[in-house]
Amino acid sequence: MENVNLKRVVAEVREKVNEGASLADAMARYPGTFPTLYTNMVRAGETSGTLEIVFSRLSDYMEYQIKLRGSILSTLTYPIFLLAIMGLIVIALSTFVMPKVTKVFADMGQTLPIYTRILIGATDFLRHWWWGVLILLIALGFGIRSYLQREAGQERFDRLMLKLPVLGRITRMIAVSRFARTLSTLIAGGIPLLTSLDIVKNIVNNRIIARAIEAARDSIAEGASIADPLRQSGVFPPMVIHMIAVGERSGELENMLNRISEAYDNEVETTVSGLTSILGPVIVLAMAVIVLFIMLSILIPIFQMSSIIR
Repeated sequence: MENVNLKRVVAEVREKVNEGASLADAMARYPGTFPTLYTNMVRAGETSGTLEIVFSRLSDYMEYQIKLRGSILSTLTYPIFLLAIMGLIVIALSTFVMPKVTKVFADMGQTLPIYTRILIGATDFLRHWWWGVLILLIALGFGIRSYLQREAGQERFDRLMLKLPVLGRITRMIAVSRFARTLSTLIAGGIPLLTSLDIVKNIVNNRIIARAIEAARDSIAEGASIADPLRQSGVFPPMVIHMIAVGERSGELENMLNRISEAYDNEVETTVSGLTSILGPVIVLAMAVIVLFIMLSILIPIFQMSSIIR
C-alpha cells in the first residue's frame, strides 16, 4: 500500500486477528479508517460465513459512492473555475488599473459620475482595509462553524437545506439515495433491520431525515411496517414510500431499495448537470456585467474630459 497510515492500520489489524480477535473487532478499533457501516457488515459476514459476499457488496457500494461524488464534483468544476477567474479579473482591475485612473481624475479636478465615485470608493476601501475585510471574513467563518457545531444550529441548517428551492431538492435526493443504497447493502449483508436503521441514520448527513429514520426504527420495533412511519414523517417522497411498501409486501425490499437508489442517483446527476449548464452562462454574464461596469466607470469620465479639453 502506498498510503503509510493505511498500511500501518492494516498491519495492526492483522496483528489483532493473529492474537485471536475477530476481523470486525480489529477493524472497529480504527473508526477513522473503517466506518461503522463497514465493521457491522464484516461482523455479520463473519457470523454467517459469507464474508466473501459481504466484501464484494461493500466494494460495489463504496465504488458507486466514489463514482457519484466524483461525478458531482466534476460537474461543479467549471462554475468554480469561472468564479475564480471573475474574482481575479476584479482584483486585477481594482489593484492595478483603478489607482492610476483615480490619480488622473484627481489631477483634473473634474466632477465624476456617481457610479465612478462608487467604484473609486469601493476600490479605495478594499485597497486600504483589505486586512479588515479578511479578518471579518475569518471571524464570520469561525462564528458560522461554531454555530453549526451546536445541535440547534446544525438542525436549523439541515432544515434550511431541505427548504431551499433547488439545493433542497438535490440534498433530499442525495440523502434518500444514500438511505436506500446503504439499507439495501446492510440487509443483503445479513444485518438485522433495526440495527441497519441505526447505522443508516448516521450516514444521511441530515439531522431532519435522520430523526425521521430514528422514529421509523422505534415504530418498527413496536411492530409497525417500514413504510408507514416513513410516510408519517413527511420527509420521504411518496414514490419512495410506495416502492418500500411494495418491497415489504413482495419480499423484495432489497431490490426495491436498489431501484430507489439507482433512480435517485440518476436524477441527482441529471439535476446537477442541468444546474451546471445554467450556472456557466449565468456566471459568464455576471462577469461581463461587472467588467462592463468597471470599464464604463473609467471610460465615460475620460471621454468627458477629452470633450472638455477640445
